Amino acid sequence: NRFLDDTELAAEIEQLQQTQSELVQTAKMAALGNLSAGLSHELNQPLGAIRQRLHMTGRALERGDVATAQGQTEKIDDLVARMERIISHLRRFARASEYRRDTIRLLQVTDAACELLRSRLDGHGITVEIDDTLRDMTATGDFILIEQVVVNLVSNAIDAIAATSGPGVIVFRAESAAPGNVAFSVLDTGVGLGDLEPERAFDPFVTTKPPGEGLGLGLSISYNIITGMGGGLRLAHRAQGGTRATVILPKGT
Repeated sequence: NRFLDDTELAAEIEQLQQTQSELVQTAKMAALGNLSAGLSHELNQPLGAIRQRLHMTGRALERGDVATAQGQTEKIDDLVARMERIISHLRRFARASEYRRDTIRLLQVTDAACELLRSRLDGHGITVEIDDTLRDMTATGDFILIEQVVVNLVSNAIDAIAATSGPGVIVFRAESAAPGNVAFSVLDTGVGLGDLEPERAFDPFVTTKPPGEGLGLGLSISYNIITGMGGGLRLAHRAQGGTRATVILPKGT
């Protein structure tokens, strides 16, 4: 075997980066597929409310009650704005990303991820708690990719809590980090990792979920996304049950 020259090496690296980008985008589309039922509900609900309020507006106008009609149109406008927000999240999440290095407010990422997963969170009676310290924390990275990782971590937490057949809690907590970095954890009260060593969960095709409920690629891809931005991703068992996933990222400038 001969050594690759500089041109061949550059071509190989470019090909690997392209393959990784395609894998990340494929995982994102798979995540959207899993979210589709909940997102359909999130859009159908305001659509139904709009139809009802349009009927009420018409009835109010028939009897000359302009004030009531105006109140209904304002509520319709709020519902339309809600739908626009959801669709905007979807369009942004689906967009291919290129490992941008922007200053990101972590609270915006967690809020966006939870909004995409709102139907599943509510459906399982899960409460989300966010550490106030996160409100002032910023990181350097790609918003879309960080959001993809957080969506995956929260989705895993929802599955773990659902497996307990009871309500649960997901907590976003700020963590201490080395100089130049920021860190936060996603903690859940789910079934945990069982006998699986946390480090092994990042291996491709390793999963604690039942057959047919995931290929075990989500955490592997998330790990590569975060390390590609100069950060780190760690998993740990919680003493009181559940799992802690900690994301480490370069500090925002």
